[in-house]
Amino acid sequence: RIGHALLNAIAVLIIACPCALGLATPMSIMVGTGRGAQAGVLVKSAEALQGFEQVDTLLIDKTGTLTEGKPKLVGIETIGEVLSLIPSDKRDNLVGFLKERYESKLPIIQKGLFTVEGLPDLLPRNAVPVVFRELDQQTVLRLLATFRGSNDAVAEYLLGNISSRMADQYREDLKEIAAVTPGEAETIQREFLTTLMDMRRRGVITISKPGAK
Repeated sequence: RIGHALLNAIAVLIIACPCALGLATPMSIMVGTGRGAQAGVLVKSAEALQGFEQVDTLLIDKTGTLTEGKPKLVGIETIGEVLSLIPSDKRDNLVGFLKERYESKLPIIQKGLFTVEGLPDLLPRNAVPVVFRELDQQTVLRLLATFRGSNDAVAEYLLGNISSRMADQYREDLKEIAAVTPGEAETIQREFLTTLMDMRRRGVITISKPGAK
């Protein structure tokens, strides 16, 4: 009943005073921008305010630190780190775009990429056993299988920094693991890098910054 009465009241108001409709929009904008300003959010235009209803992710590009407003800076990830965790075809497209727009910065971005090939430089020796304890045996075996024939040195680096008994067992079990396709290998390795970064965020391990050496 209240909704029906309100609808009729608005209809009568607009018919009797058409200017009410013209005032409603700017009034809504004024209220919306005013409430946003109170929360420390400045809106540049009515279109931006309307489009913000569709937003589900907020990316902030700012030099320095955030010192005002409600958002809280909880961590920083470099472009290289982000690119390391997306499929290679999408990463290549983004690198191509960055090359066109920011060619001078591309070497820095590429130097900051986390790669499985760089694990011996990124992952400290004493962190390897910690990582292995975080993963189940089958996950470790599938990861080692992705290195077979292409990155044997990486596999040996990992196995060389755990107990010899455990390493021998993994080598023996690895013989029973079927070969993985390039697509599967990329997914497994990307998930492994994601796990490493998550462990670093939680303070479980430390990882050297790419290009630090």
